Amino acid sequence: MLVFLFMFSFGSSKALIAQCEIGAIEATPTPCDSNGYFDLIINFEHANVGSQGFQVEGMGGLWGTFEYVDLPIILYDLEGDGTTFYEFVIRDVEFPDCHNSVEVGVIDCDGGPCLIWNVDIFPQDCEGGFFYVHLAFWHENTGTEGFRVQGNGNNYGNFEYDDLPIIIGPLEGDGVTEYEFVVIDNEFENCSDWAAIDPVDCPGGECDIWDLVVDDHPCVEGMFNVYLNFFYENVSDAGFELYINYDLYESYSYDDLPLENIGPFAGDGSTVYHFLVVDKENENCAEDLNFGPIDCGTTGDCNIWDVYADASPCDELGHFYVHIDFEFENVGNEGFRIQGNGMNYGNYNYDSIPIIIGPLLGDGTTVYEFVVIDNQLEDCSDWTAIDPIDCNPPGGDCEIGELQTTILPCNQNNEFYVLLDFDYANTSDGFSVVGNGASYGNFLYTNLPVDIGPLMGDGLTVYEFLVQDDVHDNCAEDTYIDPVSCDSTTQMMNFTTQVVSCDNEMYQLQMNFDVVNPGEFGFKIIGNGQEYGSFSYDHLPVTIGPLETDGSTPYHFIAKDRQHTDYGNWDKLIPFTCESLGISDKTFDETIKVYPNPSYGNIVFENTSGNTVHAVLYNSSGSEIKSFSFKTSYQMDALESGIYYYRINGKDGKVSSGKLIVR
Repeated sequence: MLVFLFMFSFGSSKALIAQCEIGAIEATPTPCDSNGYFDLIINFEHANVGSQGFQVEGMGGLWGTFEYVDLPIILYDLEGDGTTFYEFVIRDVEFPDCHNSVEVGVIDCDGGPCLIWNVDIFPQDCEGGFFYVHLAFWHENTGTEGFRVQGNGNNYGNFEYDDLPIIIGPLEGDGVTEYEFVVIDNEFENCSDWAAIDPVDCPGGECDIWDLVVDDHPCVEGMFNVYLNFFYENVSDAGFELYINYDLYESYSYDDLPLENIGPFAGDGSTVYHFLVVDKENENCAEDLNFGPIDCGTTGDCNIWDVYADASPCDELGHFYVHIDFEFENVGNEGFRIQGNGMNYGNYNYDSIPIIIGPLLGDGTTVYEFVVIDNQLEDCSDWTAIDPIDCNPPGGDCEIGELQTTILPCNQNNEFYVLLDFDYANTSDGFSVVGNGASYGNFLYTNLPVDIGPLMGDGLTVYEFLVQDDVHDNCAEDTYIDPVSCDSTTQMMNFTTQVVSCDNEMYQLQMNFDVVNPGEFGFKIIGNGQEYGSFSYDHLPVTIGPLETDGSTPYHFIAKDRQHTDYGNWDKLIPFTCESLGISDKTFDETIKVYPNPSYGNIVFENTSGNTVHAVLYNSSGSEIKSFSFKTSYQMDALESGIYYYRINGKDGKVSSGKLIVR
């Protein structure tokens, strides 16, 4: 598949605020048909254009008039005779001087070699010890007899190129076999390419429980609770039993893990507690450990005192941060919250202090109060205040500052994206990002943070990013990231966030992901100018909250490794209320699957619940672009590149939601 681009500079953004612009034209020829003809897909960026659409001119004639909302457009049945040099002009109807051109060149439908390349394989979820794969690839000048897929001594079948992408399987997920897939044109045997996937391990072996972890919470009046978690595979659906000091404590489902608060137990400084986990149907499938003793010291009332607030220097946008520290003893095991000036600054664990709160506006008049309250023992609290901070805010000058980057996980092509966020004041509506001689696009400030890429993780390139306001040329800031090697970076993959409860506009959010090459100090969660605490990778998934939703603010959550501070992942919640979300202490529906993700424009929604569900798809700005209902599956084709969000409402109020990335 060939793509032709014609790039030009718009010049000073200040001089063209209202001027019609037609920029970077992308012209993509489709594969030739059996009669020697091809189609041409045309797309381009535009701004301040007229209301009468645009014309496509070329080859001495007019190819048609089109509406901008219909982009991309297709010019059908162009002859690939190997001699005609194709070039086209895009011209605004209302503003004829507003135009741009692109050269496609000569297309030879007969003389070019057959090519197959970029074979992509996406394994699907396991079921009964087996899995399927989603296969796609690029091709050009292929034969008319279709293609076949072979591998590991198997012929997976013959297919038509129009059937792409295809599904192959079922394949045994034995955790050992490396599956190879060779794509061969049926007419041109030497026209082929291949790809392989690492072994896939599907459940189906012996029941196993391992790596039992028990961790104690802070003491409360001489007693303590514990956190318990473990790994498992091939366990029964009946759940497991927990024995403490050889007595049955409780029975649980594996879905209940991790167990956040078990207890209380006496922290007498001498008792060793024996924890035993046993599968309810496989008595030999078990794991145990001894924990303790725990010395809670002198018992007494919960006490928080000496709350100390220290203001940081002002930044160039007129804001500052506050470090909160305090003393405590005999506190509860549910952490604490900080409130003040009608705001809830968040919930935290005692082992995460000191806490950083901000940014706060240094307006020179506000006295900021900070009240620390134990979440379990409401009467256990203390407070402090700071005098007004005057940051001498920058008046009416446009300001961009505090650029922050998060390096997102690499894909199968050793490419990665960078999440870019920053502070701003007195700006126009939008900004551009450029670097390393490339333009990464134009964005709205209201869509921050934004994904930049894809970039090659070659371990050599230093990537630079210059952010510039669309109107104010001198309102800009730059930053850079060191070379990224996709083979050795910290990567948080399969990143998900789920609202697991929502009541009276207060919600709790569960976050989960798989991590490769993690740092030694866990990770922290930040977003919307708020730090939500630090966590251990061993405690995934983690739940934060309660947090407040107002039905109009989009919320984003970024997890960043505490040792390798440039690396992490993120997710975004579109504005919602508890009523619109449709849940209150109800779990997400695990019968819903959405794949592949990332994709190249074709998405499959799969429903195994047996009930009809309703789905809504949103763009990255939170605007609804499509709604539909389905009972078993629904396929959506030709989505444009970008980030999308979906929410699927099922029976009994169950909800599934997530983020989709289309390359």
